[in-house]
Amino acid sequence: MHRAAAAVALAALVAAAGLTVLAAPWATPWAAAAHLASASGGRGAGGAAAAADAASVGRSDAPAAVARSAAAVSAGGSAAAAAPVATGAAKKAELGRAGWTLIHTTAATLPTPLTPAARAGAVALIRAVAATYPCLECREHFAAFVAVHPVDTTSRDSILQWTCTAHNAVNVRQRKVAFPCHDIKALDARWGDCGCDRGAPPAAAPAAAPAAAAAAGG
Repeated sequence: MHRAAAAVALAALVAAAGLTVLAAPWATPWAAAAHLASASGGRGAGGAAAAADAASVGRSDAPAAVARSAAAVSAGGSAAAAAPVATGAAKKAELGRAGWTLIHTTAATLPTPLTPAARAGAVALIRAVAATYPCLECREHFAAFVAVHPVDTTSRDSILQWTCTAHNAVNVRQRKVAFPCHDIKALDARWGDCGCDRGAPPAAAPAAAPAAAAAAGG
């Protein structure tokens, strides 16, 4: 009697151990996913994707998936840390290029003959730059140039040449090559095409349907 009870208990123990062994490979990915989600701690989509990868695998490729997930989390953190940061000098140079591009292109695309509205707008732009340009040193230099050399608003060409002369004053101060401001064709070639469809005619209105036309007529 005692031997039979012992045999039953031993069989139950063996069965429980077998279930634990069978369940362990399936439980591992979920445990790894929870660990990775916790370790990623706010690394965003990289951590979530890593956890999902680890949780979705079966018994056979669980170790490889865990390794891939850990590598993905590590790579995501490294990429964020390695993002380049622009220096103050680089930002200042970028701002200068953008500012001169706006001034030159605006002048080059003014209408010919020059209209009163276009003339006033060009002068307003120059004055605004002289008063509000973000770089204090550059703003003071530009404002001083405008005070000594007022914008020549005789024509579109004269305004374009004035912007070139103003830019050359900066180039000389920075020991850069001056642009030939007397060459209008060269200035137009450089600044005249802004890539905008300024001269595109408006789209034609669609023809009215016969029934609508008849109703409108009578």
